[in-house]
Amino acid sequence: MGTSSTGIELSPPAGYQPGYVLRYPILALNMAAIALFLVMAPLLGVLISRFQWMSFQATDVLLRPLDSAGLFAATILTVAIHELIHGGVLRYYGYRVTYGVAWRLLVAYAAAFGQFQQRNHALLNALAPLVVITTAVFPLLLIPNHYVAMFAVITLLINTTGAVGDLYITWRLLRLPDQTILYDVDPLQMLIFIPLSQ
Repeated sequence: MGTSSTGIELSPPAGYQPGYVLRYPILALNMAAIALFLVMAPLLGVLISRFQWMSFQATDVLLRPLDSAGLFAATILTVAIHELIHGGVLRYYGYRVTYGVAWRLLVAYAAAFGQFQQRNHALLNALAPLVVITTAVFPLLLIPNHYVAMFAVITLLINTTGAVGDLYITWRLLRLPDQTILYDVDPLQMLIFIPLSQ
């Protein structure tokens, strides 16, 4: 049994190498989320404007009180549903789920702390909110109603930029062997265990 740099003493599962720590690069992910937001917002605005039934202006959201309230409500709802989808996938695979917010980083999470997780379960869990919410909400952009369209735009923006960490972990996991096992330590780091045969 060895002590990782996280301070956790954890023996690798039978047939696995000692674990190494994978940390989320918070600054880089935040910068990526901002860049994605700045690209997506005008693209969604152009998409809506091409339907010719409304003109999307980002300032509308800030200047109209009802839009501002809708922005806040859609943001909270999107974050909550995003994390509930993560939790639902984890529960489906039999993991115990912990929900919370890392207030110092303003990051909400649904995680299976203290449990060994299969790589493929983690992959599906990482992608589920982005796929499910985008598939459900994108068609709302076609509805000729200002508030429905604004809700869809905000939801898509929040969900997609909020999935930057999920996309990062997906990219990292796809580069690992199928039989890799993960162990969530806290919202920002996990242990990775590679099979001895690799």
